[in-house]
Amino acid sequence: MVELADTPGLGSGGASHGGSSPSARTTRSTLLETGNTFMQMTQKKVEGLLHQYHLNIPAAQVEEKMDERLLELGKTTKVAGFRSGHIPLPILRQRYATSVKGEVIQKLLDESVKKLVQEKKLKVALQPKVEFESAEDGQDLSLNISLEVLPEVGKVDLSKYSFEQLKAKVEPQTVTDSLKKMAQSSREHKALDADVKAENGHAVRLSFRGTINDKLIPGGSSADTVLELGSGTFIPGFEEQIVGMKAGDQKDIFVTFPADYGSQELAGKEAKFSLKIAEVLEVVEPKIDDELAVKLKFKDLAELKDQVEKMITKEYDQLSFLDIKRKVLDKFSEEFHFDLPKGLVELEFQSIWRQLENELHHDHHHEEGETCQHGLDPKEEEKLRKQYQGIAERRVRLGLVLAEIGRENQVSVSQKELDQAVYNEAIRYKGHEMKVVEYYRDNPQALASLRAPIFEDKVIKLITEKVALKDKEISVEELQKRIKEITEGEDMN
Repeated sequence: MVELADTPGLGSGGASHGGSSPSARTTRSTLLETGNTFMQMTQKKVEGLLHQYHLNIPAAQVEEKMDERLLELGKTTKVAGFRSGHIPLPILRQRYATSVKGEVIQKLLDESVKKLVQEKKLKVALQPKVEFESAEDGQDLSLNISLEVLPEVGKVDLSKYSFEQLKAKVEPQTVTDSLKKMAQSSREHKALDADVKAENGHAVRLSFRGTINDKLIPGGSSADTVLELGSGTFIPGFEEQIVGMKAGDQKDIFVTFPADYGSQELAGKEAKFSLKIAEVLEVVEPKIDDELAVKLKFKDLAELKDQVEKMITKEYDQLSFLDIKRKVLDKFSEEFHFDLPKGLVELEFQSIWRQLENELHHDHHHEEGETCQHGLDPKEEEKLRKQYQGIAERRVRLGLVLAEIGRENQVSVSQKELDQAVYNEAIRYKGHEMKVVEYYRDNPQALASLRAPIFEDKVIKLITEKVALKDKEISVEELQKRIKEITEGEDMN
């Protein structure tokens, strides 16, 4: 692949930095030198962000590079009747010319495009497209190169912007409610007398076996589990039928899986559960005191309360950050207008569209395991394509603006931050952590997908430090409502 380097130009002819410009044509040629190879580069057209060039490398120079590579190969290869390093060139040509030619042409192409980018001071958006006119033996290497450059965003003056920053106060009751939840997670179960009948608020230790049409439900059995009655943990109707049972009781109960149950194999199906109660248990709620705090690894209740308040404050701050991030992006989307590289927009659109298709395939999954092709009628598909094209353009435009702000302010993603992101992904897949790590290690594009949101949030944080912010006190409910509107709305980021 062509490796592009955004390095300072070594020449001055026809320098272009991108940006929108009127259509221009030229027949002026430039002689480029890379290593000991000279090539003729002719600018064919510049139209907006699209640059087109014609490259010609004399056949003699292609042959020379071929000979150099063949002789290099001859130093290590083995041919019967000859010592390595002493194989005649004609023999090497006969055996390896075909395979070496592609390698040599690719190297010449890489070097020439890299030199072109340097000479013209181009900021290339994507890998160039190459069309060969001639690559036959004994002929000049002749090809056309099309590439898109990045537009000039210009320096963004952050000092001129001001935004309203939502602030929610942590109420004492919120801290108390959080402490109650923490206490619930530490509650204990105490066995009751064998003749005590189970009631809502009790827990039971039980074993069960679930079947549908006498076939065992995958994951639908347990030899020993504790269930709190009234918790709504199990399928609707399951816990209610246990009320009144006592230790040693056995019973078959019948329940119907909800129509919207996560597994389509089970959704809407009636199931039989054969169960046995081992114990009826009292649920003992711990007191919210120093003893609970110590149990949770804190010095005392005061320290626990302080940490809970800090945790809630951090959560509110994160919600506030999401709000101001949306405001910043919306403002930039309104103000910045420049030509976009069509290739970048198309890549972003295809990414969005693939995600939509995956969701549609999932939603239209048949019971037999087949999927609908897309589930959209032509008019709906056309409408969505237009909508998502706009989203793709917005994302690319905002990405370029944020990238420029990040570059101007030397924002970067550290290796430590990237390693943490990989770790966070890995722990989501229990038992497959190393495979996940290896996947990101071996896939630069996948790794870039983790780097991008980290970079974006760091740039947004920098922006919030440089713009004028005016605090607005609102209730937690109002803040949560605002974030819900953002997350449930169209993803325009």
